[in-house]
Amino acid sequence: MPLWKVLLLGDSEYEEDPVCSVLHQVIPEIENLRQAQEKFDEAQKMGKALLLVANKELGEAYVEQLARADPEMIVYADLEEEK
Repeated sequence: MPLWKVLLLGDSEYEEDPVCSVLHQVIPEIENLRQAQEKFDEAQKMGKALLLVANKELGEAYVEQLARADPEMIVYADLEEEK
């Protein structure tokens, strides 16, 4: 079964604190807000940041959870097959 990368996409409209809070709440590999801020900074600088690797179904669930976690904004994420 192939694995998929869940990627945080950078967006100039993001506000750092709410995005980091969502990352910390949704992604189990992000254990604290400092790690969330590192992922946020990487996505803003590089256009995307790797959040985790999972099977496709679980990855899709994380992408959806990120988009819906905060009613005030959407945290954009995407899936990319790991090669």
